[in-house]
Amino acid sequence: MTKNLLNEYQNLNSFRFGIIAVTIVILILTFSNPNVYGQLGSNTSNSLDKPNNIPISNQTDSNLPSEISDISNKQSKKQFKQSYDNSIQERALLLDLIGVKIENVIDKSEAILETTSFVPQIRNMSFINQIDQEKLNGIPEGLDLAKRDMVRYLLSQYPENFVSILFQLPNGDVYLLEPFSRQINLTTHNLSFRDYYKNVTNSHKPFLGNVIISASSGQKQAQLAVPLFENVKVNGSFKNSSNSFQLAGILSSGLNFNTFDKLLNTKANLDKSKEVMVLTDGNGTIISSSKSNLMNSSNRTSFDDLIAFKLALEGRNGTLTEDIDGIDALVSYRPIQGPSNSWTLLWIKQLIS
Repeated sequence: MTKNLLNEYQNLNSFRFGIIAVTIVILILTFSNPNVYGQLGSNTSNSLDKPNNIPISNQTDSNLPSEISDISNKQSKKQFKQSYDNSIQERALLLDLIGVKIENVIDKSEAILETTSFVPQIRNMSFINQIDQEKLNGIPEGLDLAKRDMVRYLLSQYPENFVSILFQLPNGDVYLLEPFSRQINLTTHNLSFRDYYKNVTNSHKPFLGNVIISASSGQKQAQLAVPLFENVKVNGSFKNSSNSFQLAGILSSGLNFNTFDKLLNTKANLDKSKEVMVLTDGNGTIISSSKSNLMNSSNRTSFDDLIAFKLALEGRNGTLTEDIDGIDALVSYRPIQGPSNSWTLLWIKQLIS
């Protein structure tokens, strides 16, 4: 099994940069020729693979679970430890493979948004004076169709990545949101209090947000945001540089959590009665899980108290044992790297039934 996991991991990594390049080229060609809208299918691969060190936990005898004391006479302690170490290695490999796939979704989403941000008509907020903050929370549905059509195209072609796409002005006011029904349902017209807005306006760099409650749907959501800079033509070509030009707005997308749910449920062959795999944001809030009942505690919504979570947030990989809601558990962990922020991936196995 370990050999197969290693082969899959290596195959994933060998394709990452080529597929990112293909995605960017396709988007550039598409946006430079509006007639291509509707003709380009959603055949761009979802596998944009990010290399990562494969962790192998070196456990000493004192770190092993208490199960070792119950080894039968037919199996020596040394043999059990070897078997245990092999199991830890396989867990690390599988956790890393799933982590890479999650990072691929984030990478691809960021590439799409950043490529879109270079399109001149995307950076121009031409109808600011038409914003209706009282009734529409932004501009009317029939205005700035160049933006709306492009955004609708992205939502239709990449449903596994995005559930919504938002344009904000530098002060945080909503310019437009698609689907338009979400714009109408917003509970506020200004989102300057969001983490993604604050980080992008301060750093002028892309940012992977943490879990929020959407002001348009009332559901859990995380935004991936990129800056938009004013349209300036230099030496005959348009530029988009945080070092040279003023911020014109923020382009962000609501990420599709269902995609993460599917990865955790289809890629990990877990013992549902004793194991769970959990994706959390940088605050420890649960984004996705391989099952709803977490360690016999269905009310748990965060893992910010776990040592494993804190280590993963520091950028570390590994496996340890710790108490979770009064239950001894084996926890493997790794960071999920995103632009200017990290999430975590945890694999929890109950040791005592």
